[in-house]
Amino acid sequence: MNQVDLGRVSTELIIGHVIGLRSAIRSAMIPFAPVIIARSAACNIAQAYVPSNPAIGIFLVVPDATNQAVPSKLLPTTLDEFPFEATFPIAVMGTHAEMDVLKSRGRLGKESTVDLIETSELSDHAFLTKLESWLDNLGV
Repeated sequence: MNQVDLGRVSTELIIGHVIGLRSAIRSAMIPFAPVIIARSAACNIAQAYVPSNPAIGIFLVVPDATNQAVPSKLLPTTLDEFPFEATFPIAVMGTHAEMDVLKSRGRLGKESTVDLIETSELSDHAFLTKLESWLDNLGV
């Protein structure tokens, strides 16, 4: 019986999704780098995408505070924290309670260059309103 390196499986899962995202963005043939918008578990894919692919900005909705916080049903083992620096616009949105966790345990919650957007609810309307406002502030 072959043994499987679960750490490698987790990394390969994320890389596979990053390749899919990169392909989808290239297929769109837009003439400029995109703003990456992700919610929940997809935030891990977005954060893995941005270190080696062009992006104007990244808007994360309810990301896990750390990669160790990702539920094991999504990834068999934890991943190293994402190494990108906040040198482009980054926003993180969540409820007050979620943002408290992110501020106390998450790297993005402690970065002074990250826009932390708190909301009382995560309805579609609240999300779209906050996203539109953030994009307007960027001039996108």
